[in-house]
Amino acid sequence: MPAEWRVKMFQLGIDVGTSTVKLILINNGEICTSWECAHHNRPSEVLTDGLNDIIASAIKSINADCINAERLAVGITGSDAAFLHDALSGSVFMENIPAIVEGTLFIAPDAGSIIEIGSQGSRYIANIHEIPQFATNGHCAGGTGSFFEDQMSRLGLAIEDYSALADKAESIPRLSGRCAVFAKTDIIHRQQEGVSTPDILLGLCYAMIRNYKATIVRTLPISKPVAFCGGVTHNSGVIRAIRDVFDLGADELIVPPHASFAGAVGAALNASGAFTLEEIKDSCKMSHLHRVQTLEPLSRYALNPPAAACSSSLYGMNSSRCSLGIDIGSTSTDLVIISDSGELLDYQYLRTAGNPEAAVRNGLNSIRERFGEIKFTSVGVTGSGRERVGRMLGADSIIDEITAQAEGAVHCVPDADTVFEIGGQDSKYISIRNGNVTDFQMNKICAAGTGSFIEEQAARMGIPIGDFGTAALSSEAPVDLGERCTVFIETAIASACAEGAAQADIAAGLCYSVIRNYLHKVVGSKPVGSKIVLQGGVAYNPAVVAAFRAFYGDRITVNPYFGISGAFGVALLALKNIGNRESTFAGFDFSGEAMHIDTTNAEVRKNIEFYRQADKLLLDGYTGVRDPAKKTVGVPFVLMIHKFFPMANAFFHIPRF
Repeated sequence: MPAEWRVKMFQLGIDVGTSTVKLILINNGEICTSWECAHHNRPSEVLTDGLNDIIASAIKSINADCINAERLAVGITGSDAAFLHDALSGSVFMENIPAIVEGTLFIAPDAGSIIEIGSQGSRYIANIHEIPQFATNGHCAGGTGSFFEDQMSRLGLAIEDYSALADKAESIPRLSGRCAVFAKTDIIHRQQEGVSTPDILLGLCYAMIRNYKATIVRTLPISKPVAFCGGVTHNSGVIRAIRDVFDLGADELIVPPHASFAGAVGAALNASGAFTLEEIKDSCKMSHLHRVQTLEPLSRYALNPPAAACSSSLYGMNSSRCSLGIDIGSTSTDLVIISDSGELLDYQYLRTAGNPEAAVRNGLNSIRERFGEIKFTSVGVTGSGRERVGRMLGADSIIDEITAQAEGAVHCVPDADTVFEIGGQDSKYISIRNGNVTDFQMNKICAAGTGSFIEEQAARMGIPIGDFGTAALSSEAPVDLGERCTVFIETAIASACAEGAAQADIAAGLCYSVIRNYLHKVVGSKPVGSKIVLQGGVAYNPAVVAAFRAFYGDRITVNPYFGISGAFGVALLALKNIGNRESTFAGFDFSGEAMHIDTTNAEVRKNIEFYRQADKLLLDGYTGVRDPAKKTVGVPFVLMIHKFFPMANAFFHIPRF
């Protein structure tokens, strides 16, 4: 331990981060008690509760009844802590890096470098006994704790159970750790391959740490032993991944006691001032200057009455000709039954939960229980899981989402010229002329313009998703959070919260932001017509509908079947395409084996065969033989990059190389 730690009777360290409040109390140079809690963008209120709890804990642990009357020296750190330092004149404020370094040297004096990973921030600090060298994450959540929170939320699991589940893993699958959006897609694919949840969770730990090492540590020296600090130290899978990825022996990785409190400890060691507990609590309650920019209240643009989802079994099962439509998405699976005239007879909205086959089976079982084994005239399947499940079902039509969404829109609004569709993880823009698709665009790797963006933020704010729209519409001063990706938005939320913005104002600002992101990142410079049809699950949120109306007014029409528009559209198309043929539907208890049924015409088959030539030509001329006298260039088999492989292969085989 360094020789000159400042010792006071009671030193209080306060670390207010983007997601948690952490408190540490040092008495006579020793940590006597600690406290932490997620603040859900209410740091002042949670901090007040924490102060009461930590003092009560101190009284119990060190039998110091006098502490209530004592004056405390206070040190403050954290990205959301500025409001408290401004209100508590005489306290010390420390930036994150020096606070973490001093705190780590106190709890792990032998450490040579620090891996610090929190909810939204991650840092690597080397050379900590001299002049520290450090690097931090930029604007990506891929190397932070929120990366895990996002994945656990999508899987419907509690973050507190992560370690227990990861400890049951039997293998380590390769997953993307670069960003939450890529990871979600990888998880879906691995689940469809039958990879267990514990294996996926451990794979995420390794993916995140590989990304952390590649993007943050990079060329900085790794001085052993390495201290691991921050909130993610609670995750045993990450500890295992750090040992393996950084090749650290048993004594070369330290996870010290109070590892998640390193910043708070550093702040406490440098604490100053003399404050009573009541003075500190009063500072938490002080209203701060509200400097955030605000927008028009969404209530001015709300539909009255709001858009409502269609009712199940709306028309009753009284049709002799029924068509089944199924939309298999990454987050939900929808099943609809329509009559031969296109009337909706029944619908179901089910969670895909990473297992599209099971979701479809559950939906079919529900239909059978309520209506018996209906003999469908036709069956159509769309969505990201359409190919695999569609062939299992023996579907008559397997159709892309763009075509299905357009059909659903035009059926309900015949003169529609534009479709805005926003689902859980993807969003689409479709341009229509005379009922036909003329152009389209989809989101690429950013989730900021999708429904999951709002769902994840609602979870972090502690607002049930069903109440989010109502809360947003109650706002009189929506916060302008800008047009940003998820990580930027979280930072903006944290800043607005620190300035005293109410939850309702932040909720309304998020509704504006998801629309801005969608319009700028998906629609872009594409033409937007005068008859816009809004579809997708986000239309359940009346505040999102109001935000669209703030931009386009009465040009926006909400499809009455907005939540099931893809399934409704593919049911209509299947009914049109079946003609006089018998349905090839495999039945309610389909085997799970893919059925090879060719329902395409000769021209389509010719195009498919031409397209398949790409796979055959991709590795044409590639031998895999390496020349030990030359450097090896790797071409990642991901995204669009691998499509350049034929060019790279030919280029590097030119004789001069």
